[in-house]
Amino acid sequence: MRTRLATFLASLVAGTHALSSGSSGGADWRYFAAGGISAAVSHGYTTPIDVIKTRMQTNPELYNNSVPLALAEILKTEGALFLLQGLGPTCIGYGLEGALKFGCYELAKPLFAHVTPSAFANAILASCVAGDVAAIVL
Repeated sequence: MRTRLATFLASLVAGTHALSSGSSGGADWRYFAAGGISAAVSHGYTTPIDVIKTRMQTNPELYNNSVPLALAEILKTEGALFLLQGLGPTCIGYGLEGALKFGCYELAKPLFAHVTPSAFANAILASCVAGDVAAIVL
């Protein structure tokens, strides 16, 4: 165990093998871009649904718990662009989170390959680190 820990710490400091790009993980910017773009798009296209849900929660008696009624009322009174309220912050926030989670996951996989021989355990450890990084930063 002590040898594995020493190897892990050496790879953190040196950053040679652990930060190489390729399919085995590493500091390839494409991982961060893919995570950011996919998270921004997947959360961004649900913004209109979130706007309707929020309006229904703030004024339930007006919309009578009906999504189609709420949509029709919002379109009539506020206009179609109102459904995109919050799209920018949603895409930026979730885009950053997705970039950090996916990018850090790929970055951490080769680092944990020196800690345990189990690919499953390495994936779990890398996931935990990536989630923690994203939670701390955001």
